[in-house]
Amino acid sequence: MNFNNKMLQDIHTYAMKILSYRMHTVSEICKKFEDKGYTNSEIEEEIETLLHYKYLSDVEYARAFVKYGLSKRKSLYRIKRELLSKGVGQHDIDDGIEEYLLDNDDINMQEYANALNEANKIYSSSKNRANFDRQKLHAKINRRLAYLGYNTSMIISVIEEVERRNDSEQDL
Repeated sequence: MNFNNKMLQDIHTYAMKILSYRMHTVSEICKKFEDKGYTNSEIEEEIETLLHYKYLSDVEYARAFVKYGLSKRKSLYRIKRELLSKGVGQHDIDDGIEEYLLDNDDINMQEYANALNEANKIYSSSKNRANFDRQKLHAKINRRLAYLGYNTSMIISVIEEVERRNDSEQDL
């Protein structure tokens, strides 16, 4: 009995150490516990404790990850893919996005603004070159936005908006 309490205290101390650095998903913590050699029953008991005291929450992790991802100009689609790869369930991702939306404006407008800012950066850095080619510029913007996970319709809208804005600037 005393040995079991010691093991549970060890796993809890290890969990607190890990969580003191940054947030983790349940899946990530389980993997770290398994790598450290803890048994399934010890892992399950510690995960339940961490969830009960809200030291661990995939929904909260998803909300924070959405905020971070959008600040890095990633698309919502790419953010969702990355969360899925980290072991966060689809339901927790949806709840995290919903919680993020409660605190923020329309996420689609923010996503569009991020894509437009990214495209404008590319346009600004390319338009002053002597060998300025619009088709190459469009392709470059398209590749960058696709890499960030934006869908085709948004990429087309952004390229059209960048062109419209820059055509109107040249008319002045």
